[in-house]
Amino acid sequence: MGIPLYRIKDIRVLYGEEPWADSIIDFISPCNKPLPKGHVIATRITSENPDEVLLSISLSISRLLGAAAAEKN
Repeated sequence: MGIPLYRIKDIRVLYGEEPWADSIIDFISPCNKPLPKGHVIATRITSENPDEVLLSISLSISRLLGAAAAEKN
């Protein structure tokens, strides 16, 4: 399901490949191993409405508490 990673332009550039080519990238032993540069944190928050057979719903986050703050409440 979805598209192969080797077809994503930014992945191809990271591995030193031509951005719009279609060749398969060997991610186990790549010809051009990417070097670490910077940091990233990615997160995805999802929710489901149990009254609607667990269909995904859209909502806004008005406040986000860290673990320590959540334990105090």
